[in-house]
Amino acid sequence: APSSPPPAASIMGWREGPRFLAAAVVPLGAAPGVMVPGAASVLLPPSSSSAGVTSSSSSAALPKAHARAGRSGYEGPVFVSSLVVLGLLPAGPRIANRVTRCGRRFAGGRRTKLQAAPCSSTVVAVQGAADRRCARLVTTTGVELVALALHRGDAAEDDVLMLHSLRDGRRVQMRRGGVNGWLEKAPREGADVEGRRDRLRLLIDDWTLARATGASTVAGNPPTTTSTTTTMAERAPGWPVEVLEALSIWPLKGRGTVVFDASYFLDNLQALLAEGCGPALLVGGASSLGLPSAIAAAELHRTLGGVKSPKLAELFMHARAHEFDAFAIPDGPFTYEMLLEVSDGVASGLIDLTRASLSGPRRCCKIQAGPFGFMHAPRTWAHGAVLQNLEPAGEAELAGCRPGDVVLAANGLATLDAPLPEVAAALQSASQLLLEVVQPILEGPLYLRQASTAVVRELAGRDAEVAALGVIPRLSHLLAERRSLAGAADSEVGLPEVQSRPTVFAGDGGSASRLHVDIVPRVQFCHVLHGMKLFAVESDAAAARPVKGRSPEVAFPVDLPLPNEEGGDFLAGPGVSVAACRADDVLCFWGGDRHCGANAMVEGPCIALFHDYEWPGRS
Repeated sequence: APSSPPPAASIMGWREGPRFLAAAVVPLGAAPGVMVPGAASVLLPPSSSSAGVTSSSSSAALPKAHARAGRSGYEGPVFVSSLVVLGLLPAGPRIANRVTRCGRRFAGGRRTKLQAAPCSSTVVAVQGAADRRCARLVTTTGVELVALALHRGDAAEDDVLMLHSLRDGRRVQMRRGGVNGWLEKAPREGADVEGRRDRLRLLIDDWTLARATGASTVAGNPPTTTSTTTTMAERAPGWPVEVLEALSIWPLKGRGTVVFDASYFLDNLQALLAEGCGPALLVGGASSLGLPSAIAAAELHRTLGGVKSPKLAELFMHARAHEFDAFAIPDGPFTYEMLLEVSDGVASGLIDLTRASLSGPRRCCKIQAGPFGFMHAPRTWAHGAVLQNLEPAGEAELAGCRPGDVVLAANGLATLDAPLPEVAAALQSASQLLLEVVQPILEGPLYLRQASTAVVRELAGRDAEVAALGVIPRLSHLLAERRSLAGAADSEVGLPEVQSRPTVFAGDGGSASRLHVDIVPRVQFCHVLHGMKLFAVESDAAAARPVKGRSPEVAFPVDLPLPNEEGGDFLAGPGVSVAACRADDVLCFWGGDRHCGANAMVEGPCIALFHDYEWPGRS
């Protein structure tokens, strides 16, 4: 029990149960972090200091059901440092349906948090272990469960909560059973099938469950009707309100799985990604799997966390200035040529120039004969051309071409929005070229894709790059280890490694990739290192709504208004899953489903590692 009352709060009385003490504390506004108006109650396991505590009439109305909560499994000494968060205590047999952190528990040398959850007839406790995403939930009958995963459906009533019973070691499946509760999906063997007396029940709302498992997308107190989408609306102001509301508690809208337990993720990965099941998001996956990407994420947070308005172009320029003291950062907006000159990471990848300004002076460059002495890359994801890797003193350079030039026309053929096959034919089939080019100005959000880990090195240092390069070997080892433990051959189960190095995708808030299907479908892994990435996956093409776009490529940037016919209905409708991935999260999805990403605002640039695995029989 606390050695002294909370500051500025008065203790009205104590009542001792078999193992719990109840304290009624008022006024509520005197305690920090309290959001529920009225008087409050906190249930705590007693310690040796509880002897001699008296009760008063104000707490005498606590129902006996609350005293039975002593059977919830808390054993050993308990030391509570403070009473911080409180819940409503009416005169009837119900206590608050919103109770958050109430103290610290030290047992067996492990430091954990003790929390109370919404309850009506019996107290339900949530115990977060040292790993914030390993939560113990106590049923109304005192059975302790560990949350493993939440399988989401198109509607809330389709959700299935997977848990592990600490009493008998079995797997428990629960469906929603009321507004703030979960009921075991099927009765246990020997249970009364007709009744529900022997079926496990959890009385806990989604907000408390998401916070206990570390999956909540919104930090702070439970969102109200007016603030449900405040944080997500700042991250994606142009997206439909329906999508933001769906992501206000859980980081996944629509079909898919939010996984809390790393072992469950590894053991069931292919089942989680089966056709029509949507993506799988392992919350805090880098840390729980022991992936070195957690180190890279920490280094990026250290270097980028204190930067004001961190735009990628500026970050690359400052990284160069930090490396070479004599380097002077140019004034005004940057051009693509400037970035190519200062950053090996930028030069190793492709930049989406959809929102770059082409208002600079246009130039005509006549290349008399081949070889032309340049390479070209797409201007956007699948259209146009931009010049790269110019040969020093080659024909293109002598004709006046510069690295990063966008090709507006080639021999009179407009190439700005031409498909890649047409652009390649125009630039490679002629014996001489007359190019109309312009140097793009990077005024809009920048999106760098398929780059090398040099990006991580330039932004966070060599140690961060080494950590990023260790992700695939570590994950492949874990997957092979699981196959070995299961005694299965590679032909029966498993995901063979395809690439040895991950690629880097980095984008400013507001940048977005196009909606597409991978040319060679594989299992895709996304490891977010910094910022937040919003990822849409079409899990059911037949149910998804059609989408039109004003440009040849459909994308859903979060900073621009998104009309219904141009993606709003598509994202908010059925058959489309949307995941909100934060730093340290790991997202998996099937590349054969249409998908796209969008980089959220507020937290700075989103930086992520991507790599894929073969799926024998499906890839």
